[in-house]
Formats: sequence, structure tokens, C-alpha cells
Amino acid sequence: MSVDVYNPQENLIVVHGLTSKLGSRGLGDFMANPSNGFNVTTKAIPIATENYKIIQVYKSLDDYEKEML
Repeated sequence: MSVDVYNPQENLIVVHGLTSKLGSRGLGDFMANPSNGFNVTTKAIPIATENYKIIQVYKSLDDYEKEML
């Protein structure tokens, strides 16, 4: 896990080593449940490593999220 700077106002929590979109969504749901001891209030966005690099370079997370809906 790492915390990456996205822009001066936002950081991204990145979980490394997940191998499927379903697994990443499950982890996001788990971390969003307050009874599990995490304080994650924003939804998880599964992103493949290749796409994450593009998102960071072009700061296009909003566009990516809209496209994935």
C-alpha cells in the first residue's frame, strides 16, 4: 500500500498486488464499512497499473472514472 500525491489537494491510497477488478472492489467495500476499523469515505476505483500511470501523468482521474461507469 502507498499514498501517492495526485494534486496539491488530493492524495490517492494505492493498494498494490491485487489481481482482479472484483478483488479490488471487494477490498474497497470492506474498507468502506466502518465496523471494520477503516475510515475510508470515498469509493474505491479499480485501476490497472498501465492506466494508473496515464492517470497520474495527465491528471485524468475524473475522465477515467466517467468512462468506467
